[in-house]
Amino acid sequence: MGDTKSEPILKGVHYCVRCCMPETQEGIQFDELGICQACQSSEQKIHINWVEKGAQLRTILEDAKAAAGNNYDCVLPVSGGKDSTFQMHVLVRVYGMKPLAVTFSHNWYSETGWYNLQNSLQQFNLDHIMFTPNRDLVNRLARRSLDGNYFKRQTHGIGDSCWHCHAGVGAFPLQVAVKFKIPLLVWGESIAEASGRASYKFPVHKLDKDYFTRVSAKLTPSQMVCAYLSERDLYPFNVPTVEEIEDAGVFGIHLGDYIFWEKERQTEFVRDTYGWKETEMENAYKGYKSAECIMAGMHDFTCYLKRGYGRSTYQASVDVRAGLLTREEGLELARRDSERPEALDYYLKATGMTEAEFMEIISSVKHGVVNIHPGLLPEYRGSSCVEWAILNDDKIGNTAHFMDEGYDTGPIIVQEWYEFPKDSDYQSIRRRVYREGCVMAGKVLSAIQKTRMTPTDGIRQASTSARYWKPIPEDKMTDVYKTIKARAYRYQCL
Repeated sequence: MGDTKSEPILKGVHYCVRCCMPETQEGIQFDELGICQACQSSEQKIHINWVEKGAQLRTILEDAKAAAGNNYDCVLPVSGGKDSTFQMHVLVRVYGMKPLAVTFSHNWYSETGWYNLQNSLQQFNLDHIMFTPNRDLVNRLARRSLDGNYFKRQTHGIGDSCWHCHAGVGAFPLQVAVKFKIPLLVWGESIAEASGRASYKFPVHKLDKDYFTRVSAKLTPSQMVCAYLSERDLYPFNVPTVEEIEDAGVFGIHLGDYIFWEKERQTEFVRDTYGWKETEMENAYKGYKSAECIMAGMHDFTCYLKRGYGRSTYQASVDVRAGLLTREEGLELARRDSERPEALDYYLKATGMTEAEFMEIISSVKHGVVNIHPGLLPEYRGSSCVEWAILNDDKIGNTAHFMDEGYDTGPIIVQEWYEFPKDSDYQSIRRRVYREGCVMAGKVLSAIQKTRMTPTDGIRQASTSARYWKPIPEDKMTDVYKTIKARAYRYQCL
């Protein structure tokens, strides 16, 4: 990889000391040693009793088969990618399930991706339902997805081109599960695997109807409405109501929470066994991630422009954790993230946007990187701030701040705190904080675009009152649940 030691791309930004991920990754958390949660999770994975987990999976699947009768055993969301092909193998060949395969088509299928989808459906003889939004709607959503404010809309976009895909892959399988009365949905990779948003020690316990909105779509269909997108246009992206989901008994699992997930070996397996094909991917050095989509390079490029990393950084970090690369080699490969993808030309043509307009929308990153921290700084820096605040009987809130070289130490833009209904449970409190954080992000980014605010305009944090909090241990989480259930938290007062 060269004779000189490779340095991180972003200067003045903290990186995980073990892999290549910067603190600009959404939701990233570091321990006191500077190791990110994804790296911690990769270590935790080694110590899990996967035989025991496999027995739990068998029980879940056997119960689903017994309850299905003549109906399908489960809903299996598939794209034709490596993961969904492996999911088909596990469910059909290993456990003898009869799944209903369901696909939300982004309408950006690559030739290789379409082959892989059709090939896998034939290999496993699966019944299949696909929903494909029309191309004109996809083009309008792609424009709105990037940033509504540039086009003088009232709500901010999500900063990439792919809202319709993020929202559709969450909503459509749930719609099918409810309409066909198939309770079990089975996804593939665990969110604890490499995303950094959870870990095997601190997993996501509940996959509710808002799960995909929280982790990827960010905005609901109603928040995407604008002058050229109506509620009727966005109707297909609505998830079923809580009542509909509960009436159908719908719940979901990730196979990666029950079997040891190894994407490299799984890719080799589906390639050699079932004829799955890789392809050349822009802004990446591996040919298997999002091979079904012609716009993956665009998605990853906008991530790089906003946050200073993209697909190559992510892949390199996974390989560093696995011992396949040194950190220096990974940082060198990560430089591929900056390459301009050909997919950008397609996006500009589809949306009618010029490249100058596109870059102006994205350029807010040059005015400083903003983080929405789920805690009131500087008293609540670090991890699990909501949970520690409950135990300390303190206020819970969000802080928007510019990032600097420290952990949660940058200049504050705005803060707000919340009160909660007396009958709140832990999940509803977490969801409220997250939703308010998303609203705050839109307002803050809009204000930065209008005022050209920079980190020097923020409020410096008082170091005398600063305190760092570690990830909350499991025994303390029990105390959190008890405190909320007993209505002993004083801000449960509405």
